Amino acid sequence: MIQIREKSSSKRLAYLEKAMESLVEEEINRGFVLSFSHPIDNIKSQYIHYENIVEVDNNYFNIAYYVPRRSEDGELMIDVECEHVSYDLNDPEYDLEFFTVDGTPTQILTQLLAGTPFTIGTVEFSNIETFSIQEKASRRLILVQLAEYLGGELLFEKYKISLLQRRGSKTGVEFRLGKNNLGVEKIVDAREKVNGLPKISYGLNYVELSTLTEYGKLEKVQLGDDCRLIDRGLNIKSDVRVVKYSYNPVRKVISRVELQNFTETILDTINTIERSTVIKDKLYYGIRIGPNVGFESVRSDKKSRSVMNADEFKFQRGDGEGNWIEDTLYANADGTMVLAGIYTGELQAEQIVAGTIDANTINIINLNASNIVTGTLDANVIDVINLNADNITSGSINANIIDVYNLNADNIVTGELYAIDIYGSTIQGSTIIGGQILANTDIDITRDLKVGRNIYLEQGTNNSKRIEFADNSLGAYIQYYPSGLLDIFSWGDVTLESNRNMIIKAFDDLKINAYNVVLPDFSYIGSISSNNFIATFADIREYADSLMVQHIQQYHS
Repeated sequence: MIQIREKSSSKRLAYLEKAMESLVEEEINRGFVLSFSHPIDNIKSQYIHYENIVEVDNNYFNIAYYVPRRSEDGELMIDVECEHVSYDLNDPEYDLEFFTVDGTPTQILTQLLAGTPFTIGTVEFSNIETFSIQEKASRRLILVQLAEYLGGELLFEKYKISLLQRRGSKTGVEFRLGKNNLGVEKIVDAREKVNGLPKISYGLNYVELSTLTEYGKLEKVQLGDDCRLIDRGLNIKSDVRVVKYSYNPVRKVISRVELQNFTETILDTINTIERSTVIKDKLYYGIRIGPNVGFESVRSDKKSRSVMNADEFKFQRGDGEGNWIEDTLYANADGTMVLAGIYTGELQAEQIVAGTIDANTINIINLNASNIVTGTLDANVIDVINLNADNITSGSINANIIDVYNLNADNIVTGELYAIDIYGSTIQGSTIIGGQILANTDIDITRDLKVGRNIYLEQGTNNSKRIEFADNSLGAYIQYYPSGLLDIFSWGDVTLESNRNMIIKAFDDLKINAYNVVLPDFSYIGSISSNNFIATFADIREYADSLMVQHIQQYHS
């Protein structure tokens, strides 16, 4: 009986009792289809729609193609062609660019069917295999190729897929003229060879004796069965196998089989990898040639690919989902070449000329060039171990960090050099010319800093100018304000020392604001003379005591 069901829920919508010319046709590891016709009655025929499915013999088929028509006698009919639901795996959304898996057949099937509505049934293979398809293909085609690579056969049961060693059995059924053989065709095809001999197959219409009580299961024929074909008139006496089976699911009386004495496969179309040459968890590369990109090699994790044709060559990074987000190396026939990312190695050139060099990181072990000329060089990090050039000329160099182990150049010319940190073990140059050298943080100098003439300080915060001596816990600074005020401050002692005279001049008052003022012994005001001596309290008391003694001795003795 043919039933119509809703595909999303499997809910039964109608029985098609009036279905005519019904035919189910299945071939080992090939097609699995259904066709039938039905009167247009606006009752049940309304459910014959591509959004629904057909159930026949406990299997599901998609309604793939249908033609409403009027027959010669005026009857309205609809002809329907269906495909097994496993054909859903031919949907382009399930296509794979390439497929490489190392594991058991169950593990391979699990990855192949991931993200689809299909489940795994019985798998009669257990050895670890490496299976690889190196070109874009539908998942159903890959499924068939996997079966034939393993020497197995597929069994489709609704949305369950099994991978068997062999379908069918040795039944002992004979196809014989006068018994069940209604007509046989012997097909000899010398264009195709099997073991060096012309390919021979047989097409046979036969009576389904299994539907008769007196024969029953003894004469039942299924796909994959081993049988015997005898036709003395055609000189046929051969052990054969049912490789294709066509029958009427509504009224199984006369069926048709295709018989072969060999098994035809499409193994030649499979690109396999010998397991002995494969390392587990290793990345593999899919290669294809097409009219759109030319030669293309894609890494199995979809995070890298290369493309080459007559116009361009490029390496690209991917996101693992098949999207290519950046050209790490690009070159075309016009002479354009772009290098992105991090380059590590040795770069040698007579001249390096670029309008703009823009990179997140420039990392070079050795760079040797007579001339390096660039309009603008932008990089987050410029890291060079050895840089040797007669001339380095740049309109603008912008970098957060410029780290050079050795820099040797007769001339380094740049309009502007911007960097948060500039580190160099050795910087040598006959002439270093800079319009501006700006540093947002520190300029570290481990040796002397020599200045030929003046040092000018730009305006700082609050329009002040300041020299600061920083320490972890203490510190000191000299700060000048636009009002003319000069501060000298220290968290520790301040010492002013001179081997000769120290002169402090002030046009107005000299003010000392301190808790205590300590002067050394023998201090003077003005010039060094006894009249300008600064006496202490002890000096005055001693002098007073001396006067008192003199007074007593003079007037009271």
